[in-house]
Amino acid sequence: MTIPKTPSTMITIMIPSPAARRAFPVALRRFTLVGIMALSALVAHPSLGQEQEDLVIARINGEPFHLSQVDTDQPIPPEIWQTLDPAQKENIINVSAANYLAAQAALNEGLDQTPAIAAQIEASRIVILRQAWIENQINTRISADTIQQSYDSYLQDFETETQYRVRHVLTETEEEAQEIISKLDAGEDFVTLAQEYSIGPSSSRGGDLGFIAPSELVESVGTAITLIAPGTYTKSPVQSQFGWHVLTVLEIRESSPLPFEQAREQIVSALVQDLLGQLTDELLSSNTIDQVES
Repeated sequence: MTIPKTPSTMITIMIPSPAARRAFPVALRRFTLVGIMALSALVAHPSLGQEQEDLVIARINGEPFHLSQVDTDQPIPPEIWQTLDPAQKENIINVSAANYLAAQAALNEGLDQTPAIAAQIEASRIVILRQAWIENQINTRISADTIQQSYDSYLQDFETETQYRVRHVLTETEEEAQEIISKLDAGEDFVTLAQEYSIGPSSSRGGDLGFIAPSELVESVGTAITLIAPGTYTKSPVQSQFGWHVLTVLEIRESSPLPFEQAREQIVSALVQDLLGQLTDELLSSNTIDQVES
């Protein structure tokens, strides 16, 4: 697991074992993106996973209807529900009640017994149980001590790197890049030129790449920035597979490790992803799975 050397550098998460990577698409693929973030949040902020009071917000045909039953994209915490105005509550209750009653009507008609619907219900049940089991494994296996040990290892392995605050203008052709250099020689503003001419995603930021180490860039650009004195720019375009770069260095500094509070959620995210790979390996190695030709 690699933790950023400064807050401006994105985390690189270690990929699990080859067996885990092969199994991910089959077993736990839904947890590799948004799911990892959500599950990580439960560890980083344990209060998010605590049981909360399930408010009775209505009665349908005399039976209590709970806040947990509302039909919304995300659960509504009681403290948020209590801040809604009466019209908002009424709208949510009416929509949720109508959906609930439609589901009850389907049960009354026996639709849940039809093969297609029964299969969908079972698929949903599996998803819910899978998520509950994984959350339980995460809460059991990733403790505060585990997180602290990972941070301590990060500090022990941390290696200082020289970082450069870089702006660049990216063009498609060498001629266009040379024209940018001519405009800079004539006194035009680098930020303005980047915003107007750069084809790179950083153009809206005036070409700002933030603080970055040469090792994080393609080789030609990484080498070039080490040769630029702060406050100056390249006198010749630099080529990469992305096009032609005109580069300027604003500042140079030595990297430093992130404080624990800034690194914590990123550490947890990496631990969760690694654990998902372990869980996949454990499940597949402890059970027999025979593929049937179909």
